[in-house]
Amino acid sequence: MLEEVLKTLSKCKSIDNIVIVSKDD
Repeated sequence: MLEEVLKTLSKCKSIDNIVIVSKDD
């Protein structure tokens, strides 16, 4: 259960990073 939550969190973080990079571009 916890692993699934962590996976989802890291996925969201990755998406956030991509969005931030896109905005900077």
